[in-house]
Amino acid sequence: MGSACTLRLVSPAVIADTDRASHPRKVLMPKFIDFHPGYQISPERIAQFRQQTLDRNTDQFGVRQLELFYSPDGRGVYCLLDGPDEEAVRNHHNGNCNEVMRVESLL
Repeated sequence: MGSACTLRLVSPAVIADTDRASHPRKVLMPKFIDFHPGYQISPERIAQFRQQTLDRNTDQFGVRQLELFYSPDGRGVYCLLDGPDEEAVRNHHNGNCNEVMRVESLL
């Protein structure tokens, strides 16, 4: 596995956490971008991804799709996800992605 780079992007997702005094606090869930070169995506699959993103589904690895950017000519797909770490993102994709970069928000 490669190391995750950090780049600032989009708004943060938040998960609940508790400190020792059992007072809830907010912790930012890390965001990641990955790329799938040459991945062609059908209109049906786009609709499915769109619905899963709108539903804010989280998988068994704790990863949630935030956005998907695709090239209509089939040159590739970028996924913006939040999840606990790079390994969880790779597991989410069954290891079928190139570089995974950790990113942060500008705003």
